[in-house]
Amino acid sequence: MLISLEFLSSLPLFETEKPYEVFMHEIPNGLPKTNCEYTKHDDILVNDVRSIEKAFTLEECGFCFLLADRFPAPTTEDFESNSGTDVVLRYLRDTVSFVLEHVHAERALCFDWRVR
Repeated sequence: MLISLEFLSSLPLFETEKPYEVFMHEIPNGLPKTNCEYTKHDDILVNDVRSIEKAFTLEECGFCFLLADRFPAPTTEDFESNSGTDVVLRYLRDTVSFVLEHVHAERALCFDWRVR
């Protein structure tokens, strides 16, 4: 399947400043929410890897697939309602714990958890 994706643009600014995006409700005055710009790339080939997940290792590829079926995933309604906040936060904590346990890391950070 061919798709379009947006990738972080290569800006001269990044030679002196790291790319960032602030995910806070209130941003301090004068601080831009982001210094990132994205460039759309078309015709990117995407393959279904569901039958070969084990071929991708953290050591060789920099990522791996993990099946976290020991705790339930939040529903769309949990993400959309205020009453689901505790469910979502518990899921994020469980996910971080699961990753720490699996990759034997000292620290893990869940930095993007938006529903798509």
